[in-house]
Parts: sequence; C-alpha cells; structure tokens
Amino acid sequence: KFSNKKKFAISTPEGYIKPDSKMPVTNISKHELEAFAKCNKLRLPHEYEWEVAAKKISDKFKVWEWAENKFFGYKGFKAFPYKEYSYPWFDKDYYTLKGSSLYTLKEIRRYSFRNFYKPDTQYIFSGGRLCL
Repeated sequence: KFSNKKKFAISTPEGYIKPDSKMPVTNISKHELEAFAKCNKLRLPHEYEWEVAAKKISDKFKVWEWAENKFFGYKGFKAFPYKEYSYPWFDKDYYTLKGSSLYTLKEIRRYSFRNFYKPDTQYIFSGGRLCL
C-alpha cells in the first residue's frame, strides 16, 4: 500500500538510518561554523585550546571538529600515519580539524591527532565546538 507520509533518512557508511535526536550535526564547513559562531558572538577555538578543553569533555570524538587555525608544522611534530600525510599541506589553504568522527579508525581517535581540509569542505563528518 502506498503511503503519503514523508520519511527522513540519513546516509551513513552503513547505509540509510533513521535520525536520532542525540546524533551530532555533521558535514558542516568551517565557513558555516564561523558564520554561526559570529551570529552568536562566539568563536572557534585554536587547536591548542581544543586539546585542553577536550580532556574535560565526555561527549567527544563524534565529528571532526574545526579549529580556527591553519594547518601548520610545529617543533617536534611527527606526521602519522606517514610523512606525506601532513607536510605538503602545511601553511597553505588548509585548516586544522581535531578529534575524529564516529567512523574514524580507533588508532587515529586521540586528542593529538590533526586532520586538515580546506574551509569550504563539508563531506568529512565535520562539525565543531565554539567558545567565548
């Protein structure tokens, strides 16, 4: 029997699922997050701020979280999982993302891991936290 009721589904790596109110909002670009922050008189944290705060937050590692800073090299930085993963993108048009998403490999899901993308990217399970 045909139903006129519209249903909403979310596409995930495991297929389509019914949304849950506890699911994180994802696929948000850095530009979109910054616009939302500005409207609410908030800002994105620097990745150093994120690392300090993340250790005190229990509900994390659900989306890659945008940081306000560009992806850069610093003294003592070691690329993982391989050297070419990071070095070619330092100080270009890439920004840092911290944490991980629900679909990130367990070996990468840690406070210190740094991901990077251009600020208009939306398809990477990205979101963020804001600060004053």
